[in-house]
Amino acid sequence: MTDAKRRVNPFLSVFGNVLKTFSLVIGTFFFATILEWGGMHSWWQNASETRLYERTQREIQRIETSVGASFDRHWFRSAISSVSTLSDRLLAPVERYLEAQQQDLVETPESMSAVVNATLQIRRSINRHLVVTTEVFRAWLFRLLTFMFGIISIAPVLLVGLIDGLVRREIRRWGGGRESAWLYVFASKSLFPTFMLFLGMYVLWPWSFSFVWINSLMGLCWGNALSVSVAKFKKYM
Repeated sequence: MTDAKRRVNPFLSVFGNVLKTFSLVIGTFFFATILEWGGMHSWWQNASETRLYERTQREIQRIETSVGASFDRHWFRSAISSVSTLSDRLLAPVERYLEAQQQDLVETPESMSAVVNATLQIRRSINRHLVVTTEVFRAWLFRLLTFMFGIISIAPVLLVGLIDGLVRREIRRWGGGRESAWLYVFASKSLFPTFMLFLGMYVLWPWSFSFVWINSLMGLCWGNALSVSVAKFKKYM
């Protein structure tokens, strides 16, 4: 029975971590939606209805500028185009339904009853917020995929951090230095919170934001954490 528990526990631990990560990522979509709803009535109340679409296009142009002339043939461009096409097909029935509802609500005449008019206004407001939710989903999905694909671009920084950590560990080993369990645990455990912090910052920021900056900062943090955790690992392996 004990051996069975030992075999099951690692699986449950991994499954729990995956479920936790998935829940947090989905949670960023709900936070982004609530933030956009609040901004509709305050910060960008008079902004264009295509505000999120224009924001996404500006960010694509910034990424294109950083990549260079080969952006049209870049794998990121192909991946984003494929995902955009898939999301359009998934959201198309919902958008058609919401547009039909919006048209019906606009054409509905005002009533002499205050209750009926109040109900009509509530239905119009709900429909408008649902339309905005579909636009938030597109913008959120673009930033989420950009962030995930961007992890590949920080691989050289992680490699430098790994090599630096291995060299420092060997110097400490042959110099008779002692490993630091606290630094190792702190550095290794900081990777996931750092990932969620930068993901939340990038996904929830309501205005146009250059992905290069957020990606560079995360690469520096991860590279430094990897270097510290490897350097302070066990002295003899």
